[in-house]
Amino acid sequence: MFDIKYRYRMCKYFYSWLFFKMRGYRIGRYVMINKGVKISRRGFAAGDCIKIGRYNYIGPNVTLGNFCLLSDYIQFIGSDHVYDNAGVPTILAGRPPEYDVLPVTVVEDDVWIGHGATVMRGVRLGEGCIVGVNAVVTKDVAPYTIVAGVPARFIRDRFTTEERDKHAAFLEKYRRGELYLLHDRKYMFRESGVQR
Repeated sequence: MFDIKYRYRMCKYFYSWLFFKMRGYRIGRYVMINKGVKISRRGFAAGDCIKIGRYNYIGPNVTLGNFCLLSDYIQFIGSDHVYDNAGVPTILAGRPPEYDVLPVTVVEDDVWIGHGATVMRGVRLGEGCIVGVNAVVTKDVAPYTIVAGVPARFIRDRFTTEERDKHAAFLEKYRRGELYLLHDRKYMFRESGVQR
């Protein structure tokens, strides 16, 4: 049966892939970007099966893991102006000397970032964490936690211990190559051929 929604998504994936490859980015399979997204040409890398919402700004040195979901109007910013030089306005002070070697912002596998969130440069968002709407993330976020607020604070754990282990096992199987993506909504166990 012909699935129009599937075909539409595949077209979007193709044009996103073309956009990234023409600019020399390192990306995986099934990466979709929506309109108005601005991505720095320096140090961007993305894993597999990622959706980047509309009007996001992704600054330099950002790495996205597999299965990340970024909502709209998210910003990855910070640490890019000299502000502590007395007697010189910030706009005239320039960038810090270490600007070219800024720390990498790492978004690990299966992270969901809510609408309008801001992630400061150099932060690590742990595997499976969720960042709430309009949160400002200034520090590393532990795996499988939910954070929200300004600045972002721990709200609760995403899973129980047993659920967390099961979820982490799925992601580890994917990283080891035991699971294969058939397309953006289906996967298959490589050896058994069982589809899900």
